[in-house]
Amino acid sequence: MTLPETSQLTSAGELTESVQAQIPDFEPKGLLVYPLGAVTLSMPVNLPAGDTWLQESVFVTFMACNDSGCKPPVMQKEVIVQIPSLGLVEEN
Repeated sequence: MTLPETSQLTSAGELTESVQAQIPDFEPKGLLVYPLGAVTLSMPVNLPAGDTWLQESVFVTFMACNDSGCKPPVMQKEVIVQIPSLGLVEEN
């Protein structure tokens, strides 16, 4: 999971995962393997100034596999998220 260069968000720490991944023994080795089931990826970010909701993008790279093989990897899939600016968070 990465932020685009044009993002108003900036990374404030390392990516964390709800389930520990394994390094695959096949290519692409940069894609981690997670066990079957839901996985939550989290990345702390610094919010931009302001008092509005913003539409931002994150990019996710993934590959789906099962016991009989893997589908081709999906590279840099854009996911649109709604985030509050800093002023909205500080009000609460």
